[in-house]
This record gives sequence, C-alpha cells and structure tokens, in this order.
Amino acid sequence: MTLMQKISSGLQASITTQRGPLPGKTVAIVAGVHGNEQGGIAAITEAISSIPIERGTVHYIIGNPKALEKSVRFTEMNLNRAFIQGPLQNQALETTYERGRAKELMPLLDTCDALLDIHSVGNQKATPFIICEKEYFSLARQFPFPIISSGWNAIEPGSTDYYMSTSGKPGLCLECGYHNDPIVSKRALNGIRIFLGLMGNIPYTPAKEVQQKEINATNAYITKNNFTLVRAFSDFEATEQDELIGHDGVLEFRMPKKGFVIFARNSETAGQEAVVLSCV
Repeated sequence: MTLMQKISSGLQASITTQRGPLPGKTVAIVAGVHGNEQGGIAAITEAISSIPIERGTVHYIIGNPKALEKSVRFTEMNLNRAFIQGPLQNQALETTYERGRAKELMPLLDTCDALLDIHSVGNQKATPFIICEKEYFSLARQFPFPIISSGWNAIEPGSTDYYMSTSGKPGLCLECGYHNDPIVSKRALNGIRIFLGLMGNIPYTPAKEVQQKEINATNAYITKNNFTLVRAFSDFEATEQDELIGHDGVLEFRMPKKGFVIFARNSETAGQEAVVLSCV
C-alpha cells in the first residue's frame, strides 16, 4: 500500500512507526502539514522503504490527510497554527478539522524527543532554509541549507516545531523550496537522513558545520481585506524602509524598517499571514 493510499484509508493509517532493534531516541518526522506540499510526502515514502532504523523509534506522520486528499493548503484552518496547548485565541477554530487533527497528534509528539517537519512553498523564487529557535542552531548547521531563521515562535505560534521547542525539545522545520521543483523531495530525503543520524537512529558521521546566514523573523503582516503584492518577491529579498510591498483593499502596506521579506503571498481573505518580515 502506498502512503497516499494509507492517507485515504483513515487518520490512524497516516502514521507509520518503525522501531530499531536497539534502544534510542523517539523522533517524529512530519510531512503534508499543508495539503498542497507533495515533496515531503515523496521523501518520507522513500525513507520508510529505504532507511533501516537501528536505534529507537521513528514516527513518520502525514500531517493533514484531508487537505492532501483535496490538494489544498488546509480545509478549515492552517494546521501549523493549531498545535497549541489550551484553547485557541479564536474559539471558532476549536471545532475545525485541523484543530482536531492537532489534538490527535500532540499526545504522540509528547512521547518524542525531537521533530523534523518538511515543507515547501508556492513561490518559484523560494530559497531553502531552516526554521528553528536559536538553541537548536547547532543541529541546523549540519544541514546544507543556506539560511537559518529564528523568531517564528513569537510571531506564528502553533506550528509543530513551536510545539516541540516550547516543550524544551528540538523542533526543526525544513523549507525545501518551490513545490514543483523535483529537487524538493531529494532535499527533504537528505534532510531526513541527516536528522535521523543526528538523533542516533541511524549511523552518522557529523559533517563540517555549514556556513549559514542567520536571519531573525520579527513580525508578520496580517491581512485586513484583500491583499495583493505589488510584485513577486523572493524569499529573504532585501527591502528598504517604506518600500511598498502590497495593497490591502485601499490600504498600502510598506516596510516599517529596512529588512527582508519572507513568504510574501497574495490573500483574498482577512486574517491571513500575507508576509513575514525581518526588520533590522
């Protein structure tokens, strides 16, 4: 049975667990938190069949089966904002499918020592990078990604890596590039191998730390109406203070300070994250 067949057969089947013969750490590797990100699904499918686990336990998790079935980012809310203990700020979201899915997965994540979450983006100008908090930079430097970005816990709470890091455990998010680039799945599979090696689940010889740019995310712009970018922006594109980024209905959104833009996207509805900023 393929992983996509498992997705359609039910939620529990979307978790594949492999155990090694020797004791070791328990880790989670997640893909498909957003249903339009297929590269990570291909990577964990390959990992399950080709990477023998020697120590500990590995949970391969398909994050959002229902969104994957529909090939949409999410069905009712962003699953990567649903991993929060206690009630959500917006009580109306408590009954959504994604919130229920997060509640289903959080007890499993509580049993894990570390997590890797695999993502891709719709921007053809995407730059691969790693999201994690600064205390986990030593792990992130083992991955051949050009940028490490921190600060996301404060501005976008509720992700899988947020859930782990606020519990005092390593949570790393690999942003592997543009959705339709075939290298995304290869990059993700290599990331899985490195992660499993760092956690001791498979043999691993530490690589020389990669020289990476460190960029701190400082805030996100939340749409008030219908947000349209003035042009396509590359991830981590440098911008000047007061530079026009987009129009939100009749309002202009300009850079409050000199810095960088990340995940800049159009949005037709209010209350969505249109762009993440790194102001310097």
